[in-house]
Amino acid sequence: VEQMKKQKNGDVGQTAEYQRKWQEEKCRADDLGRKLKQCEEKYREEIQAIADSMELLKLESKIGAKKSVRMVAELKKGLQESETSKELLKVNMAQLRISYEQ
Repeated sequence: VEQMKKQKNGDVGQTAEYQRKWQEEKCRADDLGRKLKQCEEKYREEIQAIADSMELLKLESKIGAKKSVRMVAELKKGLQESETSKELLKVNMAQLRISYEQ
């Protein structure tokens, strides 16, 4: 009977030890879960910031491309005007030469 009481007390002690260890592990797991959730939120925010930056860069790139196209068109127009002015100058020079020779 005495030995059965000791064994029962030992079993109770083991059960209490098991419950204590289980509780410690549960606390650790809960803590790790919270830390994981915090990391997920942090990285989600960082990823969103990167995505926003990329979208902004795309928009700026489109705007820059449109400005470049417009500038090229203006340069072509200026070049055409210059060519036209050059031709007019040649005509005027020819007319002056004709007038001078007469």
